[in-house]
This record gives sequence, C-alpha cells and structure tokens, in this order.
Amino acid sequence: VEKSNLSALFSSLDFPDISLCFQDEPRLTITDNGRGMEPDELRNMVSFGYSDKATIDGRNPIGIYGNGFKSGSMRLGLDVLVFTKTIYSWSCALLSQILLAAISAHEVLVPLVTWNLEGQIVKQTHGQLNLRIILAITTYPTEEALLAKRHRMISVSGTHIEVIRLHKPLSSLILSI
Repeated sequence: VEKSNLSALFSSLDFPDISLCFQDEPRLTITDNGRGMEPDELRNMVSFGYSDKATIDGRNPIGIYGNGFKSGSMRLGLDVLVFTKTIYSWSCALLSQILLAAISAHEVLVPLVTWNLEGQIVKQTHGQLNLRIILAITTYPTEEALLAKRHRMISVSGTHIEVIRLHKPLSSLILSI
C-alpha cells in the first residue's frame, strides 16, 4: 500500500489503530477513539472537494483540497464504509465504485444513514433508501448486523473505516507508515 494513500486516510484521525481483517473478505480497517463526527461532518468528509482547512503562515495543511480521503481510499479498494459514533448519534456512509458503476452515475452519490443511540434512524429524506443501498453493496446483510457494528467500535465515540474489495492481493499489501 502506498504511504501517500494511507496518509490521506489518517489526516483527520486521532490515535488510529490500523489492521488487515480476514473476516468475510479481506479489508483494511482504521479505527480511532476521537470524538466521532456529526452527520454533517461525515457528509463533508465523504464529499469531493470539501475542505474547511486554511493556509497558515503561507503553508498549506494536509487536506486543503478536500480530495485526499476519497482518492486515497478508492486507490486502495473499490468501496469504503465509514462508521462514526458521537455521544449523540451513530452514522454510516458508503463511498462505492461498485454502486456508481451499477447505476451508471454521472455524479458521485454517497449513501449516508444516521441513527440515534437507541438504534432508530434519525429523520432523513432518504434514510431508508440509503440503508437499503448500503446493505446491498456491503457484507452487512441486515440493519441489525450494521447496528451491531457500533457495539464493536469504541464504546463512547470514535470513527471506524473499512476499505473493502481491496485492489491488490493481500500478499502484496505492505503497510509502512
């Protein structure tokens, strides 16, 4: 794995834990124990070209153009799931080349669902449709399986990223950070 692709994934994580998982299908997982992201913050993270970072003392910070996470994760695998939990809510977003190819998309669409901590979808215009899309594309067969993920995450808050359908065979993945 190229160092620059991984660096793009880590730019907003606090204390990341990186691993390769072999359950269901090989995946690269990155988990942090930060404060998590509110739904709007997650939407901004997975939106192309969004960045609220500014030049400081004439230097551009990492992530100033708002494309690093998306381009880095898409170079590693076909799909990326982002789970994030705050003390108020729990959200999941899917950035998927499989989805975009299946619907012959002319723009990038990112299904995002937010639940309250009791497991009920927060009022969203396309919440149920987004959930069905996420379940159809990923290895999570039901909403219950997806919700169970939050219990395996950091107990209070944090973010968990799964890059799935990796482009390279596992034998060629070398993590050097």
